[in-house]
Amino acid sequence: MTEVTTLPVLEIGDTTDKGSSAGWLWRSEAPRFIGHPLSLRPRTDELLSSDATVYLWRFRTEWKRVSRIEGMASLSKAEAARVARFPKSPLSKRFAVERASLREILSGLTGRRAAEIELSEDFGGRVQLASRQGQWSIAIAHVALWTVIGVSRSRIGLASVSADYRSGDMQQETDAWRTVRAHVRQSSLRDAGIEADVKDVSGALLDNEDASYRFDAPSDHRWHLVDLPMAGSNLLTLTAPYPMEQVHGFGWTSSSGYLLTR
Repeated sequence: MTEVTTLPVLEIGDTTDKGSSAGWLWRSEAPRFIGHPLSLRPRTDELLSSDATVYLWRFRTEWKRVSRIEGMASLSKAEAARVARFPKSPLSKRFAVERASLREILSGLTGRRAAEIELSEDFGGRVQLASRQGQWSIAIAHVALWTVIGVSRSRIGLASVSADYRSGDMQQETDAWRTVRAHVRQSSLRDAGIEADVKDVSGALLDNEDASYRFDAPSDHRWHLVDLPMAGSNLLTLTAPYPMEQVHGFGWTSSSGYLLTR
């Protein structure tokens, strides 16, 4: 377990104003990131039940880890009908691979057959597991050729982008990078269901110094915001209740070289 310590606060707003958002965002020590070869059904000793642990699966959106025949057979009638409406659409394929892979992951976590997993979507389109089958929060993001699925005992959020900010001006590239990254961080907070006060920290999320932050949302507890390792200009940010102690990344081949703090 990694000790989590708080670093100096990022000043936000006017500290003399009682309605200010000053002091809501802090630089924080990152959780321990543990990379694993990709497996949709990891060993049970790798799947702890701690609320402070998040599990991520990163895989190419192709029929590889789950065969197309088995994957399509595991979908619900509604999911299969959704795919059948646009059978040749890349988005339909992505949806089918995503849902089949999610069902395989949840099958390993719950001990149920993939086809028995009961999934639904809330009003915002976020997928959720039937409460009688287990208390797991699910978050899904897509970036370039990758699908990333996050699962935890606690509410989590994921956001991503394949950033294209190249120009002939190095300063413009730096500014564009910071702006896009701030947007992804903000989207991750919103994906976790944190709406209030998020816009007030958008400027502070431009911060370049670290990859891990503590966000004190006055109306919604305390949250941990972490930039995750992705290749090239791909950006991926995870939000979970603070402190997040461990992140297990299946599809990140090893832990070596993956430093979540800068």
